Amino acid sequence: MEVQTAWQGLLPLYLFLGGLGGSTLALAAWLDVLAPKRYRRTVRPCAWSALLFLILGVIILLADTGTPFRALLLWNSFSNPTSWLTIGAWTLAAALCGNLALSLVASCCAPRRSILRSILGVACIIVGAATCIYTGVLLMTSSAIVSWNTVLVPALFVLSSLNSGTAFVSCIYRLKEKAKRARRMTAWNGLTVFLTTAESVVTGLYLSWLATSSPATLPAAQLLIDGVLSLPFWLFVVGAGLVIPWAIALIGLLRHKDPKWLVILSAICTLIGACALRFLILAIGLRFPVGLI
Repeated sequence: MEVQTAWQGLLPLYLFLGGLGGSTLALAAWLDVLAPKRYRRTVRPCAWSALLFLILGVIILLADTGTPFRALLLWNSFSNPTSWLTIGAWTLAAALCGNLALSLVASCCAPRRSILRSILGVACIIVGAATCIYTGVLLMTSSAIVSWNTVLVPALFVLSSLNSGTAFVSCIYRLKEKAKRARRMTAWNGLTVFLTTAESVVTGLYLSWLATSSPATLPAAQLLIDGVLSLPFWLFVVGAGLVIPWAIALIGLLRHKDPKWLVILSAICTLIGACALRFLILAIGLRFPVGLI
């Protein structure tokens, strides 16, 4: 029996796009603050892509309410400061505005540093990171679902979002920058190895927490480890989302050579794993009655 139908539908896809858009925005803004002229070929498409991801996420979220126009105009969505939904609404609004501004600046202004441009970049880093964090905190604060009531959920979502954003931005970097510079992927590969390792550790900790926290959470762990959800978990989340990108990045570090097709493959696998993770995390929370999990 499944419960909490408000969490069903396409909401996992919204959580994925929100995390991907937020992390891509933060990384694009970081590159723009670091060296706007050097990374202009990467920042521009990444900024517009991040905006597209966030807009698609909002469209999915509104469509999932069943009354999108009413939800869009509902002032209560922005007026209750104690609600995480309100915090999320303001965070998403700030991310959209900052993202649009960064995209226009990267496209229309000369690629040189300025105080205002740096302030905009720092602001986009903050709201982008906040968007990533919010997608996990929203689940953690849903007290009726015991399998989400741990700080490991937002930690896992943040790492997964950063991993996705890094994969996407590094792929754009490899495709758009000049060949000699783009082949030097050492920093991106190092970041990928670090993030995939950290996400793997947190994933293991979350599984351990589910299995040992209480009898109420044990069925959720069994679903992922050897139950009906184990195949997509091990195949997509662990295999495609963690092992393959980690191996490709490590090979790149050792060989100092990153063919375009390998970078694209790594990005695709990472995004598949991140999307599958959200669907599965929501699935284990909806599989049993609230009183049993």
